[in-house]
Amino acid sequence: MTIYSQGQLSPVLIDILIVGMIFGGPSAFCVQAFFIFRLHSFSQRKPLPILCSILATIQLAFTLTIGAASSHVVEFQKWQGFIVSALIISICTDTIIAASMSYYLRGSRTGFRE
Repeated sequence: MTIYSQGQLSPVLIDILIVGMIFGGPSAFCVQAFFIFRLHSFSQRKPLPILCSILATIQLAFTLTIGAASSHVVEFQKWQGFIVSALIISICTDTIIAASMSYYLRGSRTGFRE
């Protein structure tokens, strides 16, 4: 069994990629949703958590679309735009959440040192 031969991916590798996309999207969405909830709890403001929620939902939709469509289509080149968009949206969402959580957590320091 070869994973990559003569320019074609093996069916086993394709199945692994599809399962990874289908389960990876909802898992990332759940983690992002938890931190968006924490962000809302710390900030007590709605615009930033709403923006992050929209981005996380779009990323989930893209990932599920790619996973569902790739079970029928072996050519990943057709889905390159969706894949890149999903990755960029995920990076943006994670960066916004991390930066804003750092900002709000730093602002709520108590000054207690060990």
